[in-house]
Amino acid sequence: AAIFALIGMNFYGVSHWLANAYVEHGWSEHRAGWLLTAFQAMTVPSGLVMPWLADRSGARRIFIVTATLVMAGAFVGVIEAPGAGWLWVVLLGWGNGTLFGLVMTLPLDVTDRPSEAGAVAAMMLGAGYTIAAVLPFTLGAIRDATGSFTDALWVLVGISLLATAVGSTLTRERLRRGVGAAVAARAAPGQ
Repeated sequence: AAIFALIGMNFYGVSHWLANAYVEHGWSEHRAGWLLTAFQAMTVPSGLVMPWLADRSGARRIFIVTATLVMAGAFVGVIEAPGAGWLWVVLLGWGNGTLFGLVMTLPLDVTDRPSEAGAVAAMMLGAGYTIAAVLPFTLGAIRDATGSFTDALWVLVGISLLATAVGSTLTRERLRRGVGAAVAARAAPGQ
């Protein structure tokens, strides 16, 4: 659930505040709004292709770590070189689409039966979306407190780097240990 929450935070951060951050940099509302279109458009092909490539290469964790690092770098680019906004949103969209597609397959990695996969997915999505939903308000509060989106964007860099750290620990064996205890507890007699 942690990796999904972090990915959701970045998605909501981009979706709610990136256009406003670019308006603050002097872009027109119309032009800044198109950045979100480019971001969303990029998530679709990467969300379909990258998980397929990761499964074929057997390197899902490497794809997760790479995508989180790309997102961190793109957020730094938004802060330090906002004029290249189109490049940054394409990279953010690629990273987010890649991560969403890959993380949605994790419940299949840690379970043996469809009912178990459904339970793990429900927990991951429920907890992840609940945690991620708080971030737009937090970023808005940071923006209001500082008078600029710069600090809020640095929070997104930090979230991306935290997702890198969490993603680097995601091995099939580690994930199975974490879920195995919960499955065994449900299967215990008298439960």
